[in-house]
Amino acid sequence: MKKKLDLLFEFLKLSIKQSMIFRGTWLLGVLGQFLNYGATILSLYIVILSLGSIKGWTAGEMLFIYALSLLAYALAASVFYGPCMVLGTKILNGDFDQTLTKPMNALTYEIVSNFNIGYISHIILGTVLVVIAVGKMSIELSVVTVIRIIVIVICGALIQSSLLLFASMFSFIMVNGNPALNFIVSQARRFIQYPLNIYPKSIQLLLTFVLPYGFINFYPVVNLLHKQELAFGGSVLGTLFPIISVLLFSISVFAWNRSLKVYSSAGA
Repeated sequence: MKKKLDLLFEFLKLSIKQSMIFRGTWLLGVLGQFLNYGATILSLYIVILSLGSIKGWTAGEMLFIYALSLLAYALAASVFYGPCMVLGTKILNGDFDQTLTKPMNALTYEIVSNFNIGYISHIILGTVLVVIAVGKMSIELSVVTVIRIIVIVICGALIQSSLLLFASMFSFIMVNGNPALNFIVSQARRFIQYPLNIYPKSIQLLLTFVLPYGFINFYPVVNLLHKQELAFGGSVLGTLFPIISVLLFSISVFAWNRSLKVYSSAGA
């Protein structure tokens, strides 16, 4: 076990060093992401602030929901964005065959060899926004509150990771493209930048029971801020999010590894 852990850390260090070869390019990329998200969030915050509140949510509370979504995505994408996004290309050009020859689990190898340190900008920005949002909300700041926020972010990252893994599995079947992955990463994720109760019931049900994005930030925040009357299902779903996140992640890892059985080399 110790040898395997040492090997994993060595792979991670090599992956990070590889990302930092061109430091100027890397820093510009980080700065670009920071400015892009920062401008979007600032404009959103100004609009909400001018309106006072939307569907029972103040500007500070909506900023909090956005920040939690950004943090959860950043943590998940740092680990799983690379392996999931390049999987289809690696299968198409035959590079994935090399992964299967490595002396470790295929998913583990893909993770450590594609770790993306570039999401540090998202993590820094998300953390700053959480601090700002908490200062603007009527919430008692305590050790328990901080722990609950950390748990929400970690569980949200597990759900984001699960959805990335589930979507990437289509690459084993659809070699020439994976529209599901683009939808999960770029389109559906945008819905949880806002509270779910601003959408029609059909969208709320979709983002709760089909694509469980609501468990990333909305339902946990509803319980944290005692806004159960605004959520579909009241406080029940907000209580279950840790169990759901661990269960989904476990199933997604198991399913990804099992899906290797339908993999057929591009050269076969």
